[in-house]
Amino acid sequence: MSTERVRLAESLLSFFELSCSALSETELRQGLMERLEPHGIMHVSAGITADRNRVVKLGSQHRGFGKINMAWAEGYFGQRLFMNDPILVHSIRAERANYWDRAIDIKKLKKPEQAVFSMAASCGLRDGFLVPLPLFNGDVMVVSFQE
Repeated sequence: MSTERVRLAESLLSFFELSCSALSETELRQGLMERLEPHGIMHVSAGITADRNRVVKLGSQHRGFGKINMAWAEGYFGQRLFMNDPILVHSIRAERANYWDRAIDIKKLKKPEQAVFSMAASCGLRDGFLVPLPLFNGDVMVVSFQE
């Protein structure tokens, strides 16, 4: 096992120990980010993305913590890039955790979809890791980690 993996495992173990004694959700989120930042993760978001039929749930509540890339957020929402976001579509269809930059072939995307990747890259977000989590009622929550 690599040194980096050992450090990450130790960080997560200490987070689980914190989860037994934390007095608030804020304390938990701050504790998790303190443990993830040394590994290059700056922002984590999670939200119900799709229903049991994997249909996008627009307006669903997303929770995020860490230092969101404001240039990206302003461009993404200001230019309504979410309307053509291939990562959103990919996250709904994904069955396993994966790096979206490896799973999506940018060359095969249409120009509006490529614009989303271009904007992300110009803001320093060239890659990301997502985890689709099917919930007990069939909804799909997607947790996304951005470096």
